[in-house]
Amino acid sequence: MTDENNPNEQPEPKTTDKVKAAAQKTMSAADKASNVAEVANNAFGAIKWVAIAVVTFLIFSIAWGAYKMVTKPVAAVGDAAGSVVEAVGDGAGAIKDGAGKVMNRLSIPATKPRELNRRAEPAFKTLSAMAETESDGMRDTMFRKTSFPGSANKICKMTVNFGGSDILAYAAVDNDAYETAKAMGSKDDRLIRFVIKAPDDDIEFNTGWDSEAKGWAMKWKKTVVNKPISDAVAEARIIDLLTAIPNQCGQ
Repeated sequence: MTDENNPNEQPEPKTTDKVKAAAQKTMSAADKASNVAEVANNAFGAIKWVAIAVVTFLIFSIAWGAYKMVTKPVAAVGDAAGSVVEAVGDGAGAIKDGAGKVMNRLSIPATKPRELNRRAEPAFKTLSAMAETESDGMRDTMFRKTSFPGSANKICKMTVNFGGSDILAYAAVDNDAYETAKAMGSKDDRLIRFVIKAPDDDIEFNTGWDSEAKGWAMKWKKTVVNKPISDAVAEARIIDLLTAIPNQCGQ
């Protein structure tokens, strides 16, 4: 038993005090547990967002890599195609310009267009009305096919003097090309080819009807690379040949 008269002896706590103390301990433990849970929850939230960020970054990186893999070849093909088209366009333009220069180089300017037209008309009629002529052998046959395609073997052999000695020359119409136009009553596709047998080489040129200019025009043969005579001399020789045709080829 406790001695109530002993001053050093502590009084026994009451039941209510014990309950209060226990409740305080419980509350304190609950607060600590809540703090721990909150910290854990915050940590879990941070980890969750970090994980989401990492996954998002990985997905974006993979998608970007795939996009680059797809678009780079396409862009390369597009650039290559564009370069090819541009190169082809430039090449086509260069070819066109080159062809135009070649055609202009082959043209023989007519300084006497009225005389050319006046001489060409009867010469064409005479040559187109000729009878077929016999070939002088294989060599002559090859010469006819090479220099007078479409002539139907209506080839006139002449001897012409251009101011020096007599020179052998040939003339023929492209009858095959003219047949269709003739049937339609047209003057188009009329062409006279000439070959002068010069001492050093054959001189080949022609004169044909220009449907746009409505007159006769003169040109060197397409295979001519180096002109053996000037354009002015060529014009004079063509007019000489046209003048001689009715007399030498109409028999």
